[in-house]
Amino acid sequence: PRLARDEALGTAVVALTSRTTLRVPGPERVSTADAARVARTVRRVLDDNYADDLALAAVAAAAGRSRYIACRAFRAVYGLAPSDYQRLLRVREARRLIAQGRPIADAAAEAGFTDQPHLNRWFTRYFGITPATYRHALLSPGSCTVDLGRR
Repeated sequence: PRLARDEALGTAVVALTSRTTLRVPGPERVSTADAARVARTVRRVLDDNYADDLALAAVAAAAGRSRYIACRAFRAVYGLAPSDYQRLLRVREARRLIAQGRPIADAAAEAGFTDQPHLNRWFTRYFGITPATYRHALLSPGSCTVDLGRR
C-alpha cells in the first residue's frame, strides 16, 4: 500500500541524509501535546478510510504537519506505524465480514486487501489461523478444541 511505501521512503531518506556531510536542517520539533493532536488526527483519518490506498502525504496534510512528523508522532503515541495500524484495521474488518458469512475473497476486497492471499498472510500473522480456519470454526463451533495438555 502507498502508506507503507511512503513510510519506507521517509526512513530511507533520513538514513541517507544522516550519512552525508552536507548540512541539512534537523527534524522539525513538536511538543508532546502537539504530537498527541497530530497522532489523533492521523488515527481518525485512518479509521475513516482504512480500506483506501492512502498516501502518507495526504494523511499528514489532514493533520497539518509533514509526513515525517505525522509518522513519528503516530509511532510515539500509539507504538506502531500508521501503515501497521491501517493493516490492523483491515484485518479486523475482514474478520468481521467473514463472521457475517461473506466469502473470504469478498471480505478481502471490501477490507482493502489487494487479494485473498494478501489477507491470508496478514490474518494468519495477527490471529494465528487462516481465514478459512476461522470461518470453519464459526460454522461448526464444537469442532475447534484446544488441547491444554496434562499437568
